Amino acid sequence: ECWFSVLTRRRLTNTPFKTVKELRLTIDTWIEHWNDDPTPFIWKKTANEILDSVNRARTTLKTVVTKTQTNH
Repeated sequence: ECWFSVLTRRRLTNTPFKTVKELRLTIDTWIEHWNDDPTPFIWKKTANEILDSVNRARTTLKTVVTKTQTNH
């Protein structure tokens, strides 16, 4: 997910593509040059903090889904 985030922010955001072929070429070029200037990902949170966040999100999602289902 981090890699896709970097690709999106650095190369795809605010770039108009006229064709799918043009988009694919841009992504392919990005992939070819990804390791030219490598930068390691530095995690800001511990694994436990990330897992806690995931669990909170799952709990919230279940609540939203349940409310949505009961309203129909």
